Amino acid sequence: MALLNSLFAGVSGLRNHQTMMDVIGNNISNVNTIGFKGSRITFSDTFNQFVKAGTNPTDTSGGTNTFQVGLGAKVQSIDRNWNQGTFERTGITTDLALQGQGMFVLNSNNQTFYTRAGSFIFDAQGKLVNPQNGAIVQGKLANALGQIPAGNTIQDIVVDKNLKLAATATTEARFGGNLSSFSDLTRTENVVQNGNINSTTTTGITTSTKVYDESGNQFTFDITYTQATPVNTYNLTYSLRDSSGNAVTLPAGLPTSATFDPVTGAMTSPTAKFSVDLLSTNGIKFDADLTKVTRTASSTTITANADNNRIPNIVNGNMTIFDSLGTSHNLTVRFTKIAPNSWKWDTSIPSTSGVITPPTGGTISFNPDGSVLSVSPSPSVLAFTPAGGAAAQNVTIDFGV
Repeated sequence: MALLNSLFAGVSGLRNHQTMMDVIGNNISNVNTIGFKGSRITFSDTFNQFVKAGTNPTDTSGGTNTFQVGLGAKVQSIDRNWNQGTFERTGITTDLALQGQGMFVLNSNNQTFYTRAGSFIFDAQGKLVNPQNGAIVQGKLANALGQIPAGNTIQDIVVDKNLKLAATATTEARFGGNLSSFSDLTRTENVVQNGNINSTTTTGITTSTKVYDESGNQFTFDITYTQATPVNTYNLTYSLRDSSGNAVTLPAGLPTSATFDPVTGAMTSPTAKFSVDLLSTNGIKFDADLTKVTRTASSTTITANADNNRIPNIVNGNMTIFDSLGTSHNLTVRFTKIAPNSWKWDTSIPSTSGVITPPTGGTISFNPDGSVLSVSPSPSVLAFTPAGGAAAQNVTIDFGV
């Protein structure tokens, strides 16, 4: 009998191992099955054959354990793993997935079925169905007012292709995210000239530099040196033009001449940088430094740069809004840093979409912990007049907390 028991125990292990391979093979074969839930197998030992009873301990000897011989193993359970799977985008709007517990309910020939597989399509009658067997997805349908009825009654999900909902104009646009506290100011802060003016040059020499205002708009700042009397003296003229070439009036008090040491060629005036301050009128304020320019017999190499040629810091956010006719429009909100913990925001919309009546923006300030301190104006409401005959609408901009 001992030999037969050992054979039976070994065979039971092989049979269980085969069952385990069957479960694993089924899991692998369904790796691409939509909504499939894998299984696991657990084992337990069978009853043992009793050989000898154990003994209790005495004053002079210890106790002994019972002698038992195992008779093999058996399958204890095959369990379904219902843990949440990962979501994947398919590009098909009728493909659905379930988060957490739950099943899709389907009806086929008055029989109810349950599944986690959400690959559905619409049939010719507008019913949402399982394409494999035509089972109809069950659920609740909203009424003409968009209201979901109360109760537990479910029905076939049917989408009437002729059903139209009235367009609803956007009334609120919410923005979220983070603006880096380490960002540089958006506007240009320093314009520095370097290089040399050839001492024999008699014609005017001009440097052009791209500078930016608080909103990130680009301007061109020109400085022209024209030789005067005595020869180591040059008249200075300036111009500031916007991106369309329109001239901007510069503040008074800018240096009108530059002089150089006739021996060393170093600039003797101006001896310090000066400010071009149009902050209150045009959002422009930067310091100009000409002191590094020299005048020697070497060739002319004078150049200028703004903030070491850094790119202005501009953060853009985009959102789609709708007018009363259901037409979509792309609303852009641009953020530019104007001071520590303070940013300017401004909105724009394509000219073909309509017009936003000023004011189109304002400012947003932050507390030292990064939370919003204040938003101006408050409330921030945009007056939008869409093109194409839609009604004028107000859109409230909400930056949260």
